[in-house]
Amino acid sequence: MGALAHAFNEMTKRLQSHNEYILESMSNGLLVLDLNGNITTFNRAASLILEIPQSKTIGQPYWSIFSVYPSFLNSIHSAHVKRQHLDNKEINLSEESPKYIRLRSAPLLGEDSRELGTEILFTDETQLRKLQTQIKTSEKMATIGELAAGIAHEIRNPLGAMKGFAEILQKKLEGHPVEKEMVADIASEIEILNKIVTNFLVFAKPTSVEEQEADLGEAIQGLRPLIEKEAEQKKIRVVFNKKKKVTLQLDIEQFRRALLNLALNAIQASPKNSEVVIGMDGFNRSKLLSFLKEKGFPEMQPIEAEDHWAGVWVMDEGPGIAPENLQKLFTPFFTTKTEGFGLGLSITRKIVESLRGSISVVNRPEGGAMFLIILPANPKNEEVVS
Repeated sequence: MGALAHAFNEMTKRLQSHNEYILESMSNGLLVLDLNGNITTFNRAASLILEIPQSKTIGQPYWSIFSVYPSFLNSIHSAHVKRQHLDNKEINLSEESPKYIRLRSAPLLGEDSRELGTEILFTDETQLRKLQTQIKTSEKMATIGELAAGIAHEIRNPLGAMKGFAEILQKKLEGHPVEKEMVADIASEIEILNKIVTNFLVFAKPTSVEEQEADLGEAIQGLRPLIEKEAEQKKIRVVFNKKKKVTLQLDIEQFRRALLNLALNAIQASPKNSEVVIGMDGFNRSKLLSFLKEKGFPEMQPIEAEDHWAGVWVMDEGPGIAPENLQKLFTPFFTTKTEGFGLGLSITRKIVESLRGSISVVNRPEGGAMFLIILPANPKNEEVVS
């Protein structure tokens, strides 16, 4: 009998452990309350979504733990006290930093359908909402882009004619230096307008991507001569850091265009005798999330479907970016430079997004700015010496 009791106890322990493994492996948050409103279950996913340690929740009344989230607290109260059934109810945990979760609730039943408490299952919908917003924005931008491209083409035709007439006038005004200089100014302004229209057409036109398997390090190395030539003129040292061999599906020409724009911007923002760092690494999903948090990119989340990622970053030692301009940098025609049209970073973001990646920027604590690109990568990337 003693042996049977011992075997039964061991089997019970293994079953409990198995159930705990299942709960902790769930991607959805699970919260279970007893009849008194005390928390009996709060799994790992729930802890990650709500950013509340599991150790602080078990055995505690729900109203003391979730007071930091009034909307979440009200939903729990409705489900547990008012016995209202939550069926895919969506709430926003915070207005300052939007975080959307979807909740479902059900009574927790024991033997003979006796009610033991309430269980609430919830999922983080923040990234899904962001993707939906991006899709809607892309659709609007595509419509606006088609309209604007048509207008830009129509503007370009008379500009060409005006430029031709200005050149003819310049030839006919030989011997009239004042008048010739005025016509030269007109021709110069026409050329500026033409560049604006040309850049806008590049921005408005759908990005054509021809992907192939590529070594990210080699793609970056191909830019070194162009970047170093620009850096030498300002006496700036360019450092290339490669931590891992990373292969991915890439349109090399488009990628180099985007990265070159970031590198040249970093050089222009840097003081003489400073340093610009171009780095790259490969990550799995969890390591990428840690890297984003460490470097100050908490809002830059990779899509759920991918587990292998490449990161490329450009860091400078310049004055950084004014906080009020951080969210505007990728907006078309926004620029803080005295020269330029404000389309470079917009085109860069468009290229990165066409490669199924994302781009963002932060100010570094030690000074300067850091632009980061993340792109889906192929599995099996080997580590190399930096």
